Amino acid sequence: FDFFFRISLLIFSLFLIQPGDAAQFEIFVREISLKGGFIPSTNPFYFRGSDYFYPPFLFILVHYLDAFYSSIHTSGGLSVMRELLIVAVLASSSTATIVYSKVRDSTSGILRIVPATVMILFTPDLYALSWGGYPFIVAEFFMIVLIFILGKKDENKFSWVIYSGLLYTLIALTHDLTFFFFSLSFILIIIVDLLKKRYRLAGMETISFLAGAITGTLWWLPRIHFVLDAIGLEQSSGSGVLTSISTPSTYASPFILFAFIIIIILIAGLIVSREIKSGIVLDPLTLSLISSVVFVVFIFKDPTLAARIFYYAIVLFAILVLRDLPRQMQNIKAFRKYSIKGVKRTVLAVLVIFVLASVPFQAINSASNVHFYSTGDFRYDQALIQWGSSNFGNRTVVAPHIGNYISAIDGVHVIVYGDFLVGSTQISQRNAATTIITDPGGLPALQNITKYNIGYIVVRTSLLNSTVNSGKIMFSPSYYKEVYSDKYYTVEEFKGH
Repeated sequence: FDFFFRISLLIFSLFLIQPGDAAQFEIFVREISLKGGFIPSTNPFYFRGSDYFYPPFLFILVHYLDAFYSSIHTSGGLSVMRELLIVAVLASSSTATIVYSKVRDSTSGILRIVPATVMILFTPDLYALSWGGYPFIVAEFFMIVLIFILGKKDENKFSWVIYSGLLYTLIALTHDLTFFFFSLSFILIIIVDLLKKRYRLAGMETISFLAGAITGTLWWLPRIHFVLDAIGLEQSSGSGVLTSISTPSTYASPFILFAFIIIIILIAGLIVSREIKSGIVLDPLTLSLISSVVFVVFIFKDPTLAARIFYYAIVLFAILVLRDLPRQMQNIKAFRKYSIKGVKRTVLAVLVIFVLASVPFQAINSASNVHFYSTGDFRYDQALIQWGSSNFGNRTVVAPHIGNYISAIDGVHVIVYGDFLVGSTQISQRNAATTIITDPGGLPALQNITKYNIGYIVVRTSLLNSTVNSGKIMFSPSYYKEVYSDKYYTVEEFKGH
């Protein structure tokens, strides 16, 4: 565990600013902290006045971790983004350790390199860390533990029912998509046990299912409008106004090499064992993998959601293959019947070399993704944040992704235009911000500025006077005054009608 943790943390400790969604999550922690550890009904910072909708467990946990750390270190605690990263890496390393331990005890020598290396370069988690998918990774850890518990269930014991119910509840309060995905898996697990006439087990599983399902329902039912709004969106990522629409390949490509490695391992195992088992063992792991087929539904509607469910498929497939690797390799003696010398060693050598050689590629892919989230609309600008802490005051700020950092660090009210899936009031605010950016002198923009008490507009310096949707971004001196500018961002203050 310690080794996995150090390797993963080292990769992302090279970057001073955590990427992607991390700043948005820090806002959620800050908003919970303002309520003394409780969940606010509406956001005081992030799209001010909109419903607080994101599952809160991780943010409540980090709030208390931050409070505890700060209380024992008078020099101040770690930044919340840093703490979120550490919790996510802990969860990822725990997942890797669990999977590796399932393989290590039944393998020896060079074969141990395969599962160990695959876990070290656990690409889905490395990639999720590179865009700040912290709730995603923590919920994944809960899901993997839950799958293994359900795989060991015993109708003569009740303890697993309690543990699985607790884990499913934590999933419901940690990440929405993981909750949705594993709900499908859990229902399929129960149905299979019913079809096999294992009624007592199915009943016990139903108890665990209800614990998480009721929790998720209690959280989401008052926020059902967010779910409906999200379903109505064309994309959950890529507004198509200032950022390009995402494509399936955009989100699937980081997983391809990892998926290929896993397929190679599977094929090598089947070749060496010279046997393909007839039939499929319908255990919870396999059933969860089958449930991941739902990602196909989202490919053309929303490639972001499709790729993230595909993420689960890759993780579960990797675990399935690694778990069965020892069994596949046990029949390696079959090669002794053949006169071709060295086939066994060649297959294993190619397999191990391929896996080891992929390590730098996976690290480079994650690093390049971090770089992507450090440029353009996602660029971090410490000078702007410092200026804003003394100048923005209590007026609302319209900004690209840098607005998340401004709000998280300075406590400024922001409306972030760009590429995040938001619901209801947040959609209205984001659309209002987009009208200001695309046509700051137009009547809709001026009306929205008054409606939301907008005082400042942050725009990338490179976008000033450039063409967006065939229009010029021109901040008229009669309405706006440039009050700050550097090579990354320019701040326009609204002077009034």
